[in-house]
Amino acid sequence: MKKIFTVCALLIAGVCFAQVPFFQDNFENAAVPDVPAGSTRTPENNGGTNLSYFKRSTNIVPGDISLAPAVPYAAMSGAFIWAGEDHDTPFGAGNEEQQIEWTSINISGRTNLEFKGNFAANNTNGPWDNGLVTGGSDPYGPTGLNDYVIVEYAIDAAAYSQLIIFIGDATLPAPPGKSLREDTNGDGIGDGAQLNFTLTEFTKNIAGTGTTLKIRIRVRSNGGNEEWAIDNFRVAEVVACSNPVINTQPSNASVCVGGNTNFSIASTG
Repeated sequence: MKKIFTVCALLIAGVCFAQVPFFQDNFENAAVPDVPAGSTRTPENNGGTNLSYFKRSTNIVPGDISLAPAVPYAAMSGAFIWAGEDHDTPFGAGNEEQQIEWTSINISGRTNLEFKGNFAANNTNGPWDNGLVTGGSDPYGPTGLNDYVIVEYAIDAAAYSQLIIFIGDATLPAPPGKSLREDTNGDGIGDGAQLNFTLTEFTKNIAGTGTTLKIRIRVRSNGGNEEWAIDNFRVAEVVACSNPVINTQPSNASVCVGGNTNFSIASTG
């Protein structure tokens, strides 16, 4: 019998770290987050056609949304995602940027917060403009005629802070230029991981503590092929997990004393 073990790097010391999600939205519920933690979900719009849209989507291609090439996004967490393309066509000039805001997420008594989210985009035709590198003055706004996906957070009455940003990488008319990548150094030009049609998880730490948390995503898309999607947004508290217990079944069940979750030592045969 062959056994495959997933272990914590600090298992020898008897301590690991577990992420305990207390907020989750993978858009399976039509109007509210799936695990709300007291929060609400407020999209700026939810509609459009299959060619230009900002909406909760079944990811059916062709049909509910369009993609080029005509294949759906991969690695969904459930039956729904949130997706967009060419926002100003259905919602009018000046509405190129659309947003979703999650408010009143209860974080009272919690520390070491961590955000996780799954992101995807069409980079096949290099459609994502970055006006900053052609003389624009605003790294993350319409002044520079940029396209972007930005996630921000705010705790209590604080202003929003940027959490993760995806923006065009260059001015070339075809890949690898004008692809949507993470901006890892805050200069307004994508330089990190490139998004593709597979919904891929990104993780960022949330600095600070308080009583309530807000999360906001802002996406600017003003043309065809500027297609993007998100799925499975979560906020977790990263906690120390002492005295890990070996779970000999193929399972993701809790294996930490005290009920901490998301750490497992599983075997398969």
